[in-house]
Amino acid sequence: MSAAAARVVPTVPTEVAFDGITVELGGRRVVNDVTLRIPGGSWLSVIGPNGAGKTTLIRALSGAVRHLGDIRIGDVDASSIHHRERARYLAVVPQHPLVPIGMSTFDYALLGRTPYQGLRFSPSRHDRNVTTEVLHRLDLGEFAHRRVETLSGGERQRVVLARALTQDTPVLVLDEPTSFLDVGHQLEVLELIASLRADRDLTVVTTLHDLSVAGQFASILSTDQQRSNALICLRIPGHDQYLKTLDKAIEQTILGTQSAKESLRSAAKSWSELTDQLGKESQRQAYLNSLGLAP
Repeated sequence: MSAAAARVVPTVPTEVAFDGITVELGGRRVVNDVTLRIPGGSWLSVIGPNGAGKTTLIRALSGAVRHLGDIRIGDVDASSIHHRERARYLAVVPQHPLVPIGMSTFDYALLGRTPYQGLRFSPSRHDRNVTTEVLHRLDLGEFAHRRVETLSGGERQRVVLARALTQDTPVLVLDEPTSFLDVGHQLEVLELIASLRADRDLTVVTTLHDLSVAGQFASILSTDQQRSNALICLRIPGHDQYLKTLDKAIEQTILGTQSAKESLRSAAKSWSELTDQLGKESQRQAYLNSLGLAP
């Protein structure tokens, strides 16, 4: 029996560790020497402006892009895990998921059971039962036979999350899970993820660009990552001012002068003011909308 076949998928909670992760795309270094540990059962939010490499870091974790350095999931070197087997370790929700036209909510969520099916990819009764349970947990039971493209943005996001949860993995990875959602639906989706993390003792990794939303669900840590929730900020050349606003939020929280939520809301407002000065009107508008400050 091969080592892969004999390997046991880690039980929850499962730690994820990055050691010196560097990614180059098209001759440009997109992610530079990222080292961090995500304790099992915790929630890490990776924040940073567009182009900072948040999605690339997620793709490195999912095995979709070549990288230097090591990634471990539990006690296993991720590079030794075949793609099909990796789908039993972690479930990934991409920023722009592809949903086949005409597919029902149930059939789309059922796709998450593919790693457990045989060569014929024929779902078992257990696969269908797991899918039904997940849909009811996410209040999607009444939409089981609805085509996914007919659902609202918030409902569609929950369906994509359902597909990931039917994989029944100890690690859940989400790339910008609140993209294209209004503030109400953003909080709804993140609160659902927080609830599921607590219920299943999941290790959650998300990327977010909105500081005010991130502050609702994570504590700010500088070097200590022993708490259950954490934020890291990926650096990007030319965005020193972005880092200054975040550093100020960290300092205020550590000193106890403001809560994490208040500090990040202030930092987000400062960032929106900065993008206005730089003439990035669309980015400024997105931040003002997220804060409920749009004119």
